[in-house]
Formats: sequence, structure tokens, C-alpha cells
Amino acid sequence: HNMNTKIQKIEQYFNNEIPSLINICKEIVKKNSDLKAVYIVGGMIRDILSDLNPSEPDIAVAGNFNKFVNLLSEKYNGKIKFHRDFISAQIYTNILHIDINCLRTEKYNHPGSLPETKATLDIEQDLIRRDFTVNAIAINISDLEKFKLIDPYKGMEDIYEKKIKVLH
Repeated sequence: HNMNTKIQKIEQYFNNEIPSLINICKEIVKKNSDLKAVYIVGGMIRDILSDLNPSEPDIAVAGNFNKFVNLLSEKYNGKIKFHRDFISAQIYTNILHIDINCLRTEKYNHPGSLPETKATLDIEQDLIRRDFTVNAIAINISDLEKFKLIDPYKGMEDIYEKKIKVLH
């Protein structure tokens, strides 16, 4: 399995199954300078690479989160549900249920406390707070040239070797 086949597999899924979502995200980022990038993260990528039926899209946003959620929802005529300090939301449309999160860092001040969260523009910082390496993979879908795979913790290898490694 080389990298290119893997990316092709993901691209194929995106282009066949969720083309409008991808195009709308690209468009929104292109038109709004306060939105730096949009990623699909976690479960969906893991499932596509594992030949499983992918879960719903999970989108991570670098930049003006509220604006992105509102614009995406408008395009779909969807209903928005915001959670937790407005750094995560869900959009319900006729065809999709989309989870959207602002890229963030999490700091636990003491064990058992709720994390202190801060928005970040750095996808790698956001990925490190996830549970397993196989869920810490992202694809930049707003890059106009190509889909860019971000896999700093080698989750891709672990998927192919069927390993579950904890990130923390």
C-alpha cells in the first residue's frame, strides 16, 4: 500500500459520496480570508482506509468558526445546534448530519477536571488531543490544488497493521 493509493481511495470516496460538501467547503474558504483551512478528520478517514462504511463527516475548522458553520448551514438549508462555548456544532440537513469543530488545544489543569480549551490554527495540535493514532488523521479539503493528508502520529500505518495505539 503506498501513500498515493491511499490518498486516491479517500479522494474517490470524497468525489463520489460527498462532492458537494467538499466543493462548498473549498468555496467558503476561498471567499473568506478569516477562514484558513477546513479538514475532514478522524472516523471517516479511518473507515475509508479500513474499507468500512464511513461514519458521518467530521469537519475541523481553522479560523472563524461561527462564520463557517453559518455559511455551511445556509448552503444546505440545515439546522444548526451549537455546543460547548461555541467551539463545536452539528448541522442537520436532509441528507447529512455533519459534526463541526473548531481546531483546539485542550489542557487538563488537574486530573478529572474539565479541559480548558483554546482555539488554534494548528491542525497537529488539534489531532494530538484525540484518543488513538488511527483517529488522528486529517485531510485538508480546502487546499485548492490537492487533498493534503496530515498524519503526524502515523495513524495510517497503524490502520494497515491493524494496531490500536493510544496517543496519550
